[in-house]
Amino acid sequence: NMKSVMQKYSLMLLKFWWLFFLLLRLFFQCSKMRYDKNGLPIKEYYTEELKKSPEEKMKALKYQKYYTGGSIILMFVVLASMYLILN
Repeated sequence: NMKSVMQKYSLMLLKFWWLFFLLLRLFFQCSKMRYDKNGLPIKEYYTEELKKSPEEKMKALKYQKYYTGGSIILMFVVLASMYLILN
């Protein structure tokens, strides 16, 4: 009985596995990441921060609490959906 349940969930996971890879590929294609000669990503964080105006920095700090709250709520939604799917 347990084996059939595991087979059912593994088949369900395999059905949606391609979607994960598709979204991952689209994310990396859309990002403007540059890579060095060793294949490691180059992130120019400090030069990007120097180009930002103080107004943009204050706006980012102002909305930071909403991003944090939204990510916490999203985490609970994911946990609840996993609970409902696995039970």
